[in-house]
Amino acid sequence: MKKEYLYLIIMNLYWGLTQVLMKHILQYMGAATYVFLRFGSAFIVMLIFYLIMRKKVDTTSFKHGLILGIFLGFQTLLNTYSLY
Repeated sequence: MKKEYLYLIIMNLYWGLTQVLMKHILQYMGAATYVFLRFGSAFIVMLIFYLIMRKKVDTTSFKHGLILGIFLGFQTLLNTYSLY
């Protein structure tokens, strides 16, 4: 198994766990804070991976991924507000 697939599996587990725990977490913090912490931590982890593998990632793929991440963040923020 390539290590990139292992990284994707770990990130999926993290995102899945935070999705399941969202109901309980929102009792202690606001929706915007939760989304900021969730996406902020994912950004830091992905930035580390990007810096390690930056020669393999072209600029176009990076820009497309950034745009998709912004849309996903907005969708998650709306979803979290509706649950809050």
